[in-house]
Amino acid sequence: MTTSAPSLKIGHDPVRMINMVQMQSLALLLGACLVAHSGWLAVTLTTFLALIIGLRVLWHAIMARAVPLLIRVPLLIVTFAVVFKTTGSPLGRDGGAALLLALAALKLVETRDVRDGRMLVAAVFFIAMTEFLFSQSLTITAYVGALSIGAFATLTILRKYPSQELSAQTLAASVRASFVSVGRLALAALPLTAAAFLFFPRLGEPLWGAPWRGNEGRSGISGEMRPGMLSQLWLDDTPAFRVTFDGQVPEVRKLYWRGPVLWIFDGETWSRANWMRGRDAIPFRYNQDSVIGYEVLMEPTEHNWYFPLDLPLRATADSRLFADGQMITQRPIISPKRLKLESATEFVLEETPVPGHRWAALQLPAGSNPEALALAARWRAEGMSDVEVINAALKLFNESFIYSLEPPPLERGNSIDDFLFNTKTGYCEHYSSSFAFLMRAAGIPTRVVTGYQGGLWNRSGGYLVVRNSDAHAWTEVWLPGRGWVRTDPTSAVAPERIISGSNANALAEAARWYHSAWIASLLERTDRVSRWWRQRIVDFDLMRQRQLLTPLGISDNQWQHLVVALIVAGGLAMAIGVWWSMRGMQRRARDPLLRAWRRYAARLAKAGVTRSSDEGPIQFSQRAARTLPHRAGSILGLGNEFARLRYDPAATDDANAHESLIRSLRRFRVKT
Repeated sequence: MTTSAPSLKIGHDPVRMINMVQMQSLALLLGACLVAHSGWLAVTLTTFLALIIGLRVLWHAIMARAVPLLIRVPLLIVTFAVVFKTTGSPLGRDGGAALLLALAALKLVETRDVRDGRMLVAAVFFIAMTEFLFSQSLTITAYVGALSIGAFATLTILRKYPSQELSAQTLAASVRASFVSVGRLALAALPLTAAAFLFFPRLGEPLWGAPWRGNEGRSGISGEMRPGMLSQLWLDDTPAFRVTFDGQVPEVRKLYWRGPVLWIFDGETWSRANWMRGRDAIPFRYNQDSVIGYEVLMEPTEHNWYFPLDLPLRATADSRLFADGQMITQRPIISPKRLKLESATEFVLEETPVPGHRWAALQLPAGSNPEALALAARWRAEGMSDVEVINAALKLFNESFIYSLEPPPLERGNSIDDFLFNTKTGYCEHYSSSFAFLMRAAGIPTRVVTGYQGGLWNRSGGYLVVRNSDAHAWTEVWLPGRGWVRTDPTSAVAPERIISGSNANALAEAARWYHSAWIASLLERTDRVSRWWRQRIVDFDLMRQRQLLTPLGISDNQWQHLVVALIVAGGLAMAIGVWWSMRGMQRRARDPLLRAWRRYAARLAKAGVTRSSDEGPIQFSQRAARTLPHRAGSILGLGNEFARLRYDPAATDDANAHESLIRSLRRFRVKT
């Protein structure tokens, strides 16, 4: 076999500059990390960082040199400005994670050698884990797991220092080969991961604490309501919570999930009353036969309220029940929650008015919406009672109004008049807001309640899924002798929305996948898997760990038992992983090419060049060539050919080349 040695000055160490494949691998890894955070990251910042990553790869392909300082400094300033503009502050979860992503993108810009690349991969490992502060769903977990394997695969690609053969490798071939080798190691680590998950001591509360957004949450239900807020959610089919009923499932029309109660209206926005925080729940009458027990698996909202079925009998341990029926938590809900609740669907609340409630429920901003005020005054002038005024408003909506997910914008300052007398097209918040205004103008105490209505029944899992698209707003009017009575003006214009429990049957544009049998069935099964993941993995807390270990004789109050269990299970898991890894080593040990290479390395060791265990074939050959310059050409040629046949996926099946190299390695001799 004839080998040709690449041009190399003996005695000169090669500079470990990254090649094109390695730069593309780093960019691909960082881009995948950016995708993981794109669900919460601002579109402007996501696009900006993606542009930086793409331009860095283009610069490397065209210029083949480091980005100069005159470009990096202005880019640093612009990047920080974009981060601060889109997140508001680098403090807290959102700003901190966004800043880390931006710094990683800037690190890619200045990356020029293998050491820089390794530092960037280490940063990606940490940044990828921060996604669990935003979501712990099965999809995100699987994606971050794949991203971690990709990070290890990138490290293996960075180990291949530039040479003519390796630089010619395609990105796809390099990534594929690296994923295969790293994927096997990941499988070997699964038993140890499972043992640590089951037996590692659990904390009662999360270890970390971070400032969270206080003025906005992941659920669309906030502490305020203005025209257009809830209608923006009709495309958001992500689950807000899942409900399992203890007995018979209530009728869909009775499924009102109570959230913030809004008392204050400034002419444009309805908001909660701060003074309500000092008023605890008051006793109320209810029909015992209407009491329903149920369990709620709630997704994080980053707000301070639950959404119990109207009306909850008592609060949970971590919440308070206010006089208006709101269930307010002590802390923002930043992690999934499991709630066991009881509610009554037939009740009489505040039969005797609480001082101040009736007055607060009649307040209107001075000088706003004069036409609506005149309409309410005309109804009263005609001698209508409270119930007749309510029916007149509902009849008005039923006769000439349209229910729409995309209503036209309303005039600021006089939105009620504009809706009632001009556009006459709106969503639930339009009807509840205008109805509450008319009632107050007519002297009937009224408040607005926001939350969810209905839900989608998962037939395969036997539970109810309430999605963000089920967000709803309704009103409660106070009537003498009856207390607060739910009155949903949406039912007057779109009764099918309340009867069906979703927008799908109320509006054609909202149907989407609901009426496609196979898609609906697929999504049902997918959601069932997500629910299992929530129950068995995400909710595996200290209490569930105790329930699991007690039958095994492991006491929760003796930490020594837990440590012993962890050591035993971990040792067994490590033994399984070692056995799995050794299988591959045994196969490699029987490889004729590898045996010939080891015998070749042993002959070089006798000549004074001993190969270290972490030294690659090219680096070893270059060092041997410097030590034995009279055989430099043969040594470099054999090392490059071995690296090509060993690590290039396109050459691993070349049997003739393997046999030729084996013969050359066996024939190689050097004088000691």
